[in-house]
Amino acid sequence: MPDKAIGTKGRTVRCGKCHHEWHQNPTPEMLAAAEELPDLNLLIDEINARPKVKPVPKGSNLPAIPFDPLTLGQKLTLGTFAIAATALFLLWVAPGLYGQPSSKGLVLADVGTLRMADKDKRVSYEINGKIANTTDKSMHVPTLRVTLVDADGASLQYWDFTGDPAAIEPHKDIPFATGELDVRFSKGVKFVAEIGSPLELALRRKP
Repeated sequence: MPDKAIGTKGRTVRCGKCHHEWHQNPTPEMLAAAEELPDLNLLIDEINARPKVKPVPKGSNLPAIPFDPLTLGQKLTLGTFAIAATALFLLWVAPGLYGQPSSKGLVLADVGTLRMADKDKRVSYEINGKIANTTDKSMHVPTLRVTLVDADGASLQYWDFTGDPAAIEPHKDIPFATGELDVRFSKGVKFVAEIGSPLELALRRKP
């Protein structure tokens, strides 16, 4: 058996072959090694002296312990994000809450492109057509946006036109013409016209 199993006071041991028993006293080497090890009896006494932890009885009414893993900065960040997300959602579904009239019910009709060339053979374009009110109420004249796109549908250039502030009567239409457009990109293949409030146009995906 290992020397440390003898301890400082010795112990009764037995031969594994003949079963003879005797009291084995520690040798000086055993005592020196034992002095370097903690007293197991003292450790056991210390453990026994510790207060016992009693389980909480079932059905006990304990006070709630607040647990808040977020710092003040994290709370402010999450709060700001939530406010911004709510504001954007309201802008999208109810722009009238922000003083931006909705253009729902207004449509473009008879849209055409007029191609012109001057004496220097410089080509220019004009977009014309009508804005029709399909609703049963008067509607504000929206902003007209004309976008020049390339063969892949990417936006190259756009123009915004604000009409007369007068309203469009129910089931009526008004004509529009952009005038000469200053086109700066030769790879443009077509114009895309759309209408809406400035807020709707800003939130809407561009062609």
